[in-house]
Amino acid sequence: MSRSRVFLGAVPFIVFGVLFYCIYFLSPGKSKTVLSLQAHGGKIELPDNADEYLFTLEGEFRFAPERFDAPLNDEAASFAVIPGSFSQTALKNEFGYGSYGLILSNLNPDTIYGLHIGRASSSCTVVINGQTLIHQGKPGTKNKEEIPGIKTSQAAFYAKPDGTAEIIINISNFTNRRGGFNTPFTFGKIEYIQKKFGYDLILSAIIFAVTFSIACFFFVLGISYKRFLFMLWFAAACLTMGFRHSLFYPHIGCFIFPFIGDRLHFIVRYSTFPLLIIFFTVFMKKTLEFCYKIPYIAVIAVSALYTLSTIVLPPYLSSRILIVYQIISLFCIANALVIASVSLKKKHVYALWIFISVSVLAVFSIYDLLVTIGLIYKHLSIQTGALIAAVIISLMVLNSYATSIKEVEILNKEITNVNKSLTRFFPEKIIELLHKNSILDIELGDYAELSMPILSADIRSFTHISEQLSSDSVFNLLNEYFALVAPIVRTYGGIIPKYLGDGFYALFPQGADAAICCAIEIQRELSRQKISPKNGEPIRIGIGIDFNDILLGTVGDKSRMDYITISNAYHMSELLQRQTKIYGSAVTISNRFFLSLKNPMFYNIRPVRKMKTISGQPNFLFEVYDSDPAEIRELKHRTQNYVEQLLYAVATRRMDTAKIYINTILNIFPEDRVTLWYKEVVEHYTGVTKPGLHSRSSNGSPRSFN
Repeated sequence: MSRSRVFLGAVPFIVFGVLFYCIYFLSPGKSKTVLSLQAHGGKIELPDNADEYLFTLEGEFRFAPERFDAPLNDEAASFAVIPGSFSQTALKNEFGYGSYGLILSNLNPDTIYGLHIGRASSSCTVVINGQTLIHQGKPGTKNKEEIPGIKTSQAAFYAKPDGTAEIIINISNFTNRRGGFNTPFTFGKIEYIQKKFGYDLILSAIIFAVTFSIACFFFVLGISYKRFLFMLWFAAACLTMGFRHSLFYPHIGCFIFPFIGDRLHFIVRYSTFPLLIIFFTVFMKKTLEFCYKIPYIAVIAVSALYTLSTIVLPPYLSSRILIVYQIISLFCIANALVIASVSLKKKHVYALWIFISVSVLAVFSIYDLLVTIGLIYKHLSIQTGALIAAVIISLMVLNSYATSIKEVEILNKEITNVNKSLTRFFPEKIIELLHKNSILDIELGDYAELSMPILSADIRSFTHISEQLSSDSVFNLLNEYFALVAPIVRTYGGIIPKYLGDGFYALFPQGADAAICCAIEIQRELSRQKISPKNGEPIRIGIGIDFNDILLGTVGDKSRMDYITISNAYHMSELLQRQTKIYGSAVTISNRFFLSLKNPMFYNIRPVRKMKTISGQPNFLFEVYDSDPAEIRELKHRTQNYVEQLLYAVATRRMDTAKIYINTILNIFPEDRVTLWYKEVVEHYTGVTKPGLHSRSSNGSPRSFN
């Protein structure tokens, strides 16, 4: 999973690589054969088929020290090599001015040719056949007259009728550390020159856009995830690298930032190098969580000082210091390699990636140092190396991010499993009733005032049953029972806050009809499943339901918290549940619950007796017999009117009338437990018998009629 995500993350870089290949390697500069022409004595004769090629012009040019627009036929003129520096000319100094000259011959007078001049150090103008066609800044004979150039330039021209072209390049340098040209000139048909430069601009724009996008991505990543906070330093390095790249060939920065002047151009061009080292050094420390303190401080301090020097010192001084700083930068990179190597031994997760990226930077830095000291005359390439290093670091972060996603997925699964486990102890609907979004929001003392039914259920004679069983059998029986009834409760929107040994109570936020349907379904399902202990009778349960206000809340302390239900309805439902043993009922309900039903006539309900609540308030007990066997339901239905008349007669103390109804009911339904109970009560009242088992309350005291 992680590798596939890394591959997907690398797709943009693969696309970038394909674009790079298409634009760079298929550009006119690559698709056209590029020939190198060497000048001798300030002259170059082109081949007959010159219009089919691009050329680089280098070699021995005429050079007139401390003169502009020197005549090309001046036999006294000296010669200088391009690419090369002022110190290699007759000036013998990096500062000064002069003019280079070249005569091209064997040109086609009908063809428009183009000449591309790389950025001079520090300014130049190009005069072709007596016309000034190119300005890179403004060359001068002294420092105050010179305006440094900041970009390359191209010129279009026709050859003279005799097929020749005279090129004079006036150049001065009082700003940069080295005057002259670092690269050869490019010559060919103007459309080839323009296409090549256009492709180079597009490629540079893509590199800038990719670098800027990488910087933005890692900036957002660092801000969004504390784990990747160290990527802010890498984002800063990428941003710095992007600006630096824009100021080198083909100098796209001059198009993106047209307001930039020569002084700001110089500061950004020279300061971005030490800033890159600062940001990358801090990034390594934050990423690998390791550094050597003294070298670390030295790298930051020296780089910061050189950055400051580019701002406060004159350009010619700051540019001279560059060579010293470049040598120091090799020490910075060596220190980074050592730190990466040590981290490799410590098996740090990012060490290999950083070691590879630093190695790439080291190679390109050494190359640039050789360019700077004049051993190689090419474009500076540290920005290319930095881009490659950025891609490597980006892949590192993508790999880490993919790993993090995998870890998050695993953690989410664990959290989901934990939440599932927690909901077995703290149901989600309890959280909803407390008006919270998740269990994390629950705090000690949270409560809610509600009004809903409470159902109490208990296994009859469970104490006697458990005494006959082993411990394993007891728990297996209970779990089999709860596994049957709990899903039924949930089906009707009920919540089981507590299991109470062999019983439980449930809340029904959806109202009385949901509670009574649940009770009926539980009794019916128990009759069908016939859950029983080994070699024992199927278990039977009694259910009582009341409806009243309840207070649901959390109690305990910070280390142990639980939720409780405080309500008279809880005690009343438990009392009703115990009455089922006396009347042989499956489900009993209170008059409050009866009145809260939407349509009581929809259910098989008959009155049982008037009774008092725990607080002494009058209440009435009803029996719900929908779950009874069909023949029992039929008998209870046939006798229901007589039972109601019996209750009225007892309530009004008309005992003779009550006896008539008792006899009538028992003739139809001899085993009616409710009528048999009333028979004992009436006989006790008239003095025929002493109070029996069924005429006593749950605590053993004689029952009253009220």
